[in-house]
Amino acid sequence: AEGRAAALAWLRAAPAHLLAIAARHPLLAAAAAALLTAALALEARRRRRRSPPEVRAYRVALRRAGLRPRAGETPRELLDRARREGLPEVRVQALADATQRHEAARYAA
Repeated sequence: AEGRAAALAWLRAAPAHLLAIAARHPLLAAAAAALLTAALALEARRRRRRSPPEVRAYRVALRRAGLRPRAGETPRELLDRARREGLPEVRVQALADATQRHEAARYAA
């Protein structure tokens, strides 16, 4: 129990310690933040590249249409919303094609 209490106390004090180090060494803090940001960006890029090409093409079609999926919204529901919102027919058709290929790649047995 004593070890657990010490660990919890250390965890509670960690943010204050990190802020104090950052205040004493701003260049070091900036470099650490830059490295962390770069690492996160590289990981996100690596994950995107592992996606099937159909999924990547679907995401591109979404960006071109200026749409973002809502929480829990399926690709078909998003396509229906795009049609209701009056997007240009060219964008809707490109999104419909991408949605069909995405579903075939993602959900086909």
